[in-house]
Amino acid sequence: MVGIRNLDDATALQLLERVREGDMQAFAELFRAINRRVFLFAKHRLGDREDAEEVLNDTAMELWQHPNRFRGDSRFMTYVLGIANNKANTLLRRRGRFEDDPPEDLEDFPDSEPTPYDAVWRKQKLTAIAQCMERLPERQRTIVYLAYFEDLSREEIGRIVGCEENAVRQYLHQALRKMRGWLTASEVQ
Repeated sequence: MVGIRNLDDATALQLLERVREGDMQAFAELFRAINRRVFLFAKHRLGDREDAEEVLNDTAMELWQHPNRFRGDSRFMTYVLGIANNKANTLLRRRGRFEDDPPEDLEDFPDSEPTPYDAVWRKQKLTAIAQCMERLPERQRTIVYLAYFEDLSREEIGRIVGCEENAVRQYLHQALRKMRGWLTASEVQ
């Protein structure tokens, strides 16, 4: 069984080949490997659990119906998150939701806090960062998420959001500059 972090591109290609042949077990393995990351990405983009589940299902259906579209010219998760991004954009357009509908909250990633003070401080910082991210335009918010929560390269992010690597750098630079200013202003108050 393939885990979330150990699905390499060669294994993905092998599983997709088996999916082409109608192998449900291969599809189930592929789904288990991608479902958490796709769901979290979609939840971040859309701010709604049900919408995120719909994007996850639509992404999975795309992999089931068109397993031959991945050719290995990017990392598999870059390809999958690109599909999820397109499905999220389609959902937003269909529902008439645009950039001024920020996600409700960012997932808190569990961590061991040594003291209660550290836990409170971390929660406040995460809340402040989430609030700053909500203020960003959608494209910048998506790029920041992919860079820092998915740890993708600028090239991979460009493939997902449909822009050149230099544009990704610019969007990221602008977003981080805005967030730094907002965080600094909130600390002064």
